[in-house]
Amino acid sequence: MQVVEPIRPYTIHLEGVFDERSAERLSELLSGAPEGAPVSVDLSKIRQFHGRGLALLAGAIAARPQPLDVRGLGRHESRLLRYLGVAPGATDAPAATVASS
Repeated sequence: MQVVEPIRPYTIHLEGVFDERSAERLSELLSGAPEGAPVSVDLSKIRQFHGRGLALLAGAIAARPQPLDVRGLGRHESRLLRYLGVAPGATDAPAATVASS
């Protein structure tokens, strides 16, 4: 008999200002996520988003082979990601699911 351990979700929590440096760090963390594990990013404690950080986030999302659950995006940030080619889920909810396009 073989025991298969379930894949645990991998959650990244960020807070403060989401700028270029934060986006680069997030990309590093995403590349270290266990393969096949559901990954979510909690941005609900980000108090300010910089445009360059969001552009890098869009690139990181698009590069992922699996969907990425992103929580804590406001309507403006969700709209910017759509403009950058990444389609977030329902923007009227406090959490949006962002899948690579």
